[in-house]
Amino acid sequence: MRMKKHAPLVAVVMIAASLLALPACKNKTSENKATAEIQEIVDKAPGINAGTGTFQITPPANWEKIDTTVGGLKITYLFEPLKPGMTFRTNVVVVTEAMNSSTMDEYFNRNRQTMSRMMQGFKEKGVGKEEINGQEVNWMEYSHNPSDQEVDVKVYVFAKNKIAYVVTCTSPKGEQGKYEKEFKEALTSMKI
Repeated sequence: MRMKKHAPLVAVVMIAASLLALPACKNKTSENKATAEIQEIVDKAPGINAGTGTFQITPPANWEKIDTTVGGLKITYLFEPLKPGMTFRTNVVVVTEAMNSSTMDEYFNRNRQTMSRMMQGFKEKGVGKEEINGQEVNWMEYSHNPSDQEVDVKVYVFAKNKIAYVVTCTSPKGEQGKYEKEFKEALTSMKI
């Protein structure tokens, strides 16, 4: 997937998440290309990683937590336990970005509007706001098919001190409900 010059952070997250979430994927050429594309975007967006080290999130029981950097993007991954024959690991991903002078709604809508053009097979299912830990959070639910694996995603955007904390909850198509408890557990553990 070729990314535009000013990719929304959510689209960048989905590319990065797919690199580690597809355990059966052994294609180093595709992985290196995606990492290079992420690096290109990070280099042009100095606000990315603005909230690194300013949040905590706890993985659900038996899930794995990995803090890493992919192409300059600092990412916290929470993965379901790896099982034999698994082709995709349901996950929660957290990245951060400065919102600069944007309001939460402006930041959220700018990311949302660009995604349908950037993400393969993108289908928006809903948008809204809810309260998590006493904070109003914007969310969007959608599906798309990175690497020929169709997935369902619900992304939540927390904001504090003009920094967006983007949290994606991704599962195989049709399985969001199966992981609702784990996703909620991770989201309510989020401390900024």
